[in-house]
Amino acid sequence: LDARTGQTLTFSFLFDMNLLFERYIASLLRPESRRAGLRFEEQGPRQYLATDRHCRGRILMRPDIALLDGGGKPLSILDTKWKILGGSDPIAALSTTDIYQISTYASAYGCDKVSLYYPEQRGFPCHEVAKLTIHLGIAVYLEIKGISISDQGAARAQVAASLTSIEN
Repeated sequence: LDARTGQTLTFSFLFDMNLLFERYIASLLRPESRRAGLRFEEQGPRQYLATDRHCRGRILMRPDIALLDGGGKPLSILDTKWKILGGSDPIAALSTTDIYQISTYASAYGCDKVSLYYPEQRGFPCHEVAKLTIHLGIAVYLEIKGISISDQGAARAQVAASLTSIEN
């Protein structure tokens, strides 16, 4: 198949790979979080980042995945990104907007553990984890992981390992 037009008519399929990758991660993480005694929430918890002069909520936030304690407090927020990180250093290749987004979640939800999940790729294999500390008045610990999309067993082990860092 070729993305360019030609003379032959055919069918095509389009997938929202961002959504597909998010659902893949959710399907792996949901049972692992239950086993760990955590509440799992996709696209939430929803809250507004700001209010206008009439006290109406503005700028609705919906984290891809949140892991909550029994009282509903977010212990960790995870954001999935279907992106290629160029080069051999994944931290250098991170988008500042992705860092700003996850930092905003951490600050607004009072959460000190956040993660960015990318598909495994040549410069960022699934066994590597990059870590940063974001300074927002409090230390926020960011894990950046490349998740296997070809080996579901390896991917399951990766997300299970993420839960142990949340519990500690």
